[in-house]
Amino acid sequence: MTVNGWTADPVAPAALGRALAKASRLDARTNARFPRAGRSTALIEGLSEEDRRRIALRIQLERTGLTFRDIEQPVMRALCMTHCGWRPAETHQLFALALEGIDPVHPDAYIVPESVQLPLAAFEELDPADRGSFEPYLRTLLAVCLGCRAADTRNGLAWRVRALLPAVPLDPLLPPIPDGFLASARCGLGATLYEEPVLRLLRLCARLETARPTPEWRGSMRELLSVGVTARDAVGTLLAAGRGAPDDCRWRDDRHLEPLSSTSDALLAALAWAAPLTGTTYAMTQLDRTLAFHLRTASHERPSGSGHFVHAALSVLRTYERKPGTGAEFVAVRDLLDSLGPLGRSVRVGDYTAVFQISSRGTSALRFRRFYGDSRRFLKDVPADVRQYFPGLYAALRLHLADLRAHLDAHLGTLAELLEADPGTPAARWYAVHLDDPVLSPLSRALVWQADSPTGSVTGLPVRRRRSGPWVLRGIDGRLHELTDDTTVRLWNAGLSDAQEAVAWRAALTERRISQPVRQV
Repeated sequence: MTVNGWTADPVAPAALGRALAKASRLDARTNARFPRAGRSTALIEGLSEEDRRRIALRIQLERTGLTFRDIEQPVMRALCMTHCGWRPAETHQLFALALEGIDPVHPDAYIVPESVQLPLAAFEELDPADRGSFEPYLRTLLAVCLGCRAADTRNGLAWRVRALLPAVPLDPLLPPIPDGFLASARCGLGATLYEEPVLRLLRLCARLETARPTPEWRGSMRELLSVGVTARDAVGTLLAAGRGAPDDCRWRDDRHLEPLSSTSDALLAALAWAAPLTGTTYAMTQLDRTLAFHLRTASHERPSGSGHFVHAALSVLRTYERKPGTGAEFVAVRDLLDSLGPLGRSVRVGDYTAVFQISSRGTSALRFRRFYGDSRRFLKDVPADVRQYFPGLYAALRLHLADLRAHLDAHLGTLAELLEADPGTPAARWYAVHLDDPVLSPLSRALVWQADSPTGSVTGLPVRRRRSGPWVLRGIDGRLHELTDDTTVRLWNAGLSDAQEAVAWRAALTERRISQPVRQV
């Protein structure tokens, strides 16, 4: 048999070579594209296992570097279907020949499936106890099959190799649809993506189903990241993949920038929470840059599934005292939060207006209404366009809502203390603290206050004569009591007042349907 490859060395002895060549020609002639290998199989089965292995190694010499330089496909198929008694050392030779010249971690190569059929067949013959040392070869093959140069990431070879690596989960490493994050992650990490520490990291990220991680999740993540550097370094690389990195890949525009799926968005959100647990500046830097990428991208070009990641990233930066806007890359976020202000009440979001509704009871909610037509009617749910085209702004609004709620909760506690014992405050300071604050004003205007006027003690609800006029107290009888800047004002305590006055105020508040943040009567 003459091996028709670049070496063209014959198989010895010559009689065996001629017989194999004849059988191969007849099988190829029967079906040149998909040889049935009938005659070749019969001839190979008549040989000893040592001769089968020798012929296979000779053919594999023509298939180095994942290429296919010969036309001995019928014989190769026969060898794959026949037991050859492969030993670990010879199987290592087959893999070494197939992957000759290929970077084991970042293989930038195009694979011809026929080039690895013999090594995979030999691997499947080995005892399971002898297979552990071959996992690096299989991870490299999987990285090639799912890499940017692969013609189709759903090809049968990728599924076959994945099945030989039981630690590799089926999803999300073999997505059914194009996904920019996973394509970038496979390109950036290469074969490292399929190592056990990184797979554990992905599985742990997939378990995060809440907006904020639980203490148990944080503990598990911190323990995983403290074991070794593989998972710790992978966090930063995976976060960089969220913006299409690495940038030097020649196929980046075609595959890295595909839209994010909901699964990838959830994984990126979990990785954002894992970034500070790594204790490295690299992971936090990549988090900063990826968040900036999503926030700077035009709304119509922004990935439709990036909302969870943006919200998680902003929350992480605030939680770990790295507020958005502290770096040059966060001018957009800084300006956004500055425009909201600590006490902002409404923001334009595309064709809608976001309004922070604050009730007199101290509750708050984020509601939306249409911007055009000056509509005052609130929508029942968050508009889909807001979630899809303005995920960064929507995430910032939700964070702002959390700040408002914290501000209100703290003030409710203060009011409860004042109701028990209020030493009094000068009216000038009372205006600034309780009424000039647009967030706290609805609460303060629902409470009955007591002022020490020159004519005696008076009680009333805070009102204004005019929109820009000074604050006064409207008594239960409708009279307006003016205050000077040094008038002492305190929260009225019904228990220390006349019983008839308490009954009258209860009736007045009920009639006016006023709900109080802290109950006075």
